Amino acid sequence: MIKAYWHNNDQSEAQFLQPNFFSPKSQLWLEAELPCVEFPIKINITALCNNATVFTKTYLIEGPENDFTFEVFASSKTILLKDIVPTLENRPGKLQVEICTAQNTLTESIACEYATISGKITNFSGKPFPAAVIFGKHSFEGIESGMGVWSDMDGNYAITLPKGEYNSIFVDDESYAKTSLEAWCWKMLIDQDETHDFKIGNAEVYSLNVCANNGGPGTLFVAFRPMALSYCLNPTTYDAKVNDKNYSVVNTCPDIDISEILVTINGRWASNVSLQKIIETGLDGTAMPLYILQIERLVGAGKQTLVLEYDFVDTNGERIQSQGITQFYYTNPYGLAVR
Repeated sequence: MIKAYWHNNDQSEAQFLQPNFFSPKSQLWLEAELPCVEFPIKINITALCNNATVFTKTYLIEGPENDFTFEVFASSKTILLKDIVPTLENRPGKLQVEICTAQNTLTESIACEYATISGKITNFSGKPFPAAVIFGKHSFEGIESGMGVWSDMDGNYAITLPKGEYNSIFVDDESYAKTSLEAWCWKMLIDQDETHDFKIGNAEVYSLNVCANNGGPGTLFVAFRPMALSYCLNPTTYDAKVNDKNYSVVNTCPDIDISEILVTINGRWASNVSLQKIIETGLDGTAMPLYILQIERLVGAGKQTLVLEYDFVDTNGERIQSQGITQFYYTNPYGLAVR
C-alpha cells in the first residue's frame, strides 16, 4: 500500500501575520507499507500537472539513523516521509511513486484530491481573533508541522488541503500560553469542502474523542481533557492511586459541572446525560484529570461534526472558555458504532 499527498502553500510571506510564530510551507508526504523494510531504500517521486512534470526528487535512505534534510520514519514494514517542497504554480493532479529495495520494487500512480476548509476565528465575545490554523496529518505536530494558513485581520481563513484524515488542527497565535490557549480539532475527516468556525479562549478541549455506547442506552461517550491557562501556569498537584499504582495528578482545570458543557452534532444540540471525572495516567507516574461525558445519540446521515464548548466561572471568579471539534461517521443507519 502506497499513499502520497501534496500540499501547496498559497499564502505569501506578506500574509504571515506572525512569521516567527508560524510560517506555512508546501509539503510532500509518503505513506508506504512494504513486505519488509530493507536498507538502502530509494524513493523516486514525480508530481504531474496536466501530464507535465512539475516536480521530481529521489530520496536515498541508507539506514534508520541517517541525518536527512527530510523527515522519515521507518519501522519493520512502514515508511512515513515528509519533505518541504517548492510551491508550485498549480497543484499537482497526480503523484508517481517508485520505491526500490534490494528485494522489491513497488510503483504507484496516485491521483491527488483536494478539499477547501474555510471559516472565521473569533473569541467567545464574537470579536475577530486573527490566528493561524495549523494541520497535523499523522500525529500531534503543533506549529512545527508547517502545514496551515493565517487568517486575515477579520479572522477569516481558507485553505486547500489534500483529502484524508487529519489527527489534529491547532488554532491560535503568539498569545498562546500567555493570554490564550488554542482551539483544537481532533480526528478531522477532510473529504469535501467545509466551513469550520473556531473560538479562542483561555482554555482548551484536549484529546477529544467519541465512541458509541453499544449494548446499552442510545448514547455516545465523549472523552476530553480540559486545560485552563491559569491552572497550567500555576499548577497544583495531588496524589492518587489507580490500580494500586501511585500517581501525581497535575490539576489543569477547575471542576466542570455537566450544565456548563454544550455539545452540538451537525448543528443540533445534544442533551447531556452524565459527566464523570477520571484520571488519565501517564507512563512516567504523572496524571491529569479527564472527563467522560455521556450524551444522547443523534443519528443522522453522513459525516457527523461534534462541537464541544464550555464557558463558566470558576470558584475564583475566573471565566473559563474553550471549544473543541471532532468528526466521525456512523457505520450503519442505527449508529451502533462510529469511525
